[in-house]
Amino acid sequence: MICVAPDLPLFYYFMFSKLAAFKVFFWKRNMFNFPDDHSGPFGFDSISGNDLDKASKMLRSYLKVPTIEIWSEETLNPTLRQINFFNETGMFQSRQDVFDILEDLKKVVDHIRRQAELGYKFYPDNENVLTTNRANFKIYRNDIPLSENVLLVKFENFNVVHLGHNVLNFLTTSNEYFFNDTLTFIDRVMKNSTLISVSAEKERKRFFNLIHHKIDALIANL
Repeated sequence: MICVAPDLPLFYYFMFSKLAAFKVFFWKRNMFNFPDDHSGPFGFDSISGNDLDKASKMLRSYLKVPTIEIWSEETLNPTLRQINFFNETGMFQSRQDVFDILEDLKKVVDHIRRQAELGYKFYPDNENVLTTNRANFKIYRNDIPLSENVLLVKFENFNVVHLGHNVLNFLTTSNEYFFNDTLTFIDRVMKNSTLISVSAEKERKRFFNLIHHKIDALIANL
């Protein structure tokens, strides 16, 4: 799988429960206009255990898939803007909730940084338990802002392109011409990007420090 990530790949939101609860609540309330039970202020009890269980299963499946991810320094910006919007509009039940969510976001960034160092994906706090193999994760840093979510998935007998649409929806095609055209475009993006997994320690530290700085800047302005 190849993932172009103008926003954090959604599976990572499900690594830690408070961030997962916030994202699910935000999507239901602001993107999909769910009923009145999502119209009030956000609290961690707003999300059902069933929703969180489904999210956890999605994460576990993703961690088993060999993946190339392409990030830019703006990859976290959509989520930081959403958190700031909820804070400014009084949509949190408690001020501490904001800090707890941002702390979870920091944990996600640290987790992905560790995956980049090791070159494989693993479950939170359990890096010695392999999801598939020790070479299933590569991450590239691209200095040009990425415009759309793209997932390319290669199967044994066919290939699929998923294009992000309306935040969580995807337009999907197995058209081989379209797949190859998209793959050619992504290959060009990767050639103009820096591989920061396993090798390029200096660039990797610089990149993830920049991402951390964005979170710290929001915390300082709360």
